[in-house]
Amino acid sequence: MAALPRPLPLAELRTVPALVGLGLLRQPRLAVMPLTETEYLALLALSEQPIANS
Repeated sequence: MAALPRPLPLAELRTVPALVGLGLLRQPRLAVMPLTETEYLALLALSEQPIANS
C-alpha cells in the first residue's frame, strides 16, 4: 500500500463516471471501504493526472 501522488477532492471524484457507485461519494465520512478493481484503477489513474483547473 502506498500514498497516492496527490490528494483527490470529492468534487473531482464526482466527475469520474467509473466512480459513480463509490461508497465515499454516498457517505463522505467513510474512512475505509471496499473498492472494485475498476474503481481502484480509476482512482490511481486520476491521482497521476495534474490537478484540473476549476
